[in-house]
This record gives sequence, C-alpha cells and structure tokens, in this order.
Amino acid sequence: YEYFIYNYVYIKTKKGLEKPEVRPYQKRILSTIHNNDRCLGMAGRQCGKSVSLGMYIAWYICFHSYKTVGIVANKEKVAKLMLSTVKNIFTNLPIWMKPGVETWGTTEIKLDNNSVVVVSACSADALTGYTLNFLVVDEVSKIPKNKANDFFDSVLPTVEADENAKIVCISTPKGINIWYKMWTEAEQG
Repeated sequence: YEYFIYNYVYIKTKKGLEKPEVRPYQKRILSTIHNNDRCLGMAGRQCGKSVSLGMYIAWYICFHSYKTVGIVANKEKVAKLMLSTVKNIFTNLPIWMKPGVETWGTTEIKLDNNSVVVVSACSADALTGYTLNFLVVDEVSKIPKNKANDFFDSVLPTVEADENAKIVCISTPKGINIWYKMWTEAEQG
C-alpha cells in the first residue's frame, strides 16, 4: 500500500491534482489500519483522516479481488464524500493499474475484479445482506444515541463471516455517547 500511495496516488487540492503530502500521523493511521483488524481513530476535523482512508480503500479494492468494503456514516452524505474520495483517487490512477469498472454510482462502485464499495447511512438495517471484508464507520460520535446500538447490532454481523475482516471506526469527539464508550473501553484494554 505504501508504494501505491507514494508513487501512484493523486488527490484534488486547491492547486489542482497533486501527489499527497502524507504526514507522519497519516502514516501511523495507514500503518495501523494495515496491520490491525480492529481500529479506532479519533482526530479533529480537516486533518486528512478521510483522505488517508480513501487512499487505503483505493489500494485495497484494486489489489484484492472479491472484497466488499462498506462505508457507513452518521449521514449518507458523509459516507458518499468518502466514496467520492476513493473514486477520485481511482480515476487518476494509471490505466494499466486499475481494474475495469462495472458499476460507478453515487452509493456503490463495483470493479471487474469483483471488489465492491458500498455506502450507507447509519440505521438499524445498514448494509444488511452484505458480507463485508472491510467496514469503515465515519463520525461515530455523531450517530444519534437512540440509533447507535441498533446500528452496531445490525452492521457487526456483516463482518463476522470473514475472520480477517477489518473494522475501522473514526470520529471527532462529541460528548458522552457510544463513541466515548468505545474509546474509553479501548484505552482500558
């Protein structure tokens, strides 16, 4: 993934299309995701966590066949933004590197290597029917308290079929909620 990111990824910036400046904390994010199956990441806004995940997901779907990535967020619009990042990175890869595209929608992309990325808002039936190999839950702290338990009860079984499935939960902090509980329990081991 590192060679892919440093040599082939371009992202849209204010200046146009550029190679990303991968900062040390983004390298830690990427390394943590790559080397662990369960990850929690807390960070402030606009620090590059979504771009980091987008780069990793683009690598994952290009170089792994028959994989399904689910991106879920407090609002579908937020999940679609991350999918848009993945699509922009994919679009700007060299033609010889990327698999063919079968579906290119606003809520799903499917490649001819049978890897898929789907998005959803957090709900009691989010991604029901999918077997995920990689689940990204963005802005966990913003999931309404009355929906959080039902959402996790619904989505976690989608990754249990794959013993090597990755789950990445990222968020900005916001009050005492399910994110706070997850974070403090993780810190306590």
